Amino acid sequence: MIAAAQDITLWRNNSGAWFDPVTGRWVRYGLGNVSAKASRLWKSSDWIGIGPNGKFVAWEEKPGGWVFRGTAHEIAQQNFIENVRALGGLADFVTKK
Repeated sequence: MIAAAQDITLWRNNSGAWFDPVTGRWVRYGLGNVSAKASRLWKSSDWIGIGPNGKFVAWEEKPGGWVFRGTAHEIAQQNFIENVRALGGLADFVTKK
């Protein structure tokens, strides 16, 4: 994997929500997935990890040939990426070949 060649360790960051029929409430999971409203504005990346010198790394994985179109979902992902970069981390959209 490209990450290993760059001395980056990554973990899959699945996010979403599940309705618990026992408690009658929604259970949210994934980094920063605190509410549906927040998730519309800021979506954490698919891969979260640690890079050289302890830098925070966030990669949003997209299929080969993907092009940023500015959908609400992509903008929320871009907001997270820009937040990570502003704090000194490494973050970007990445595509599979």
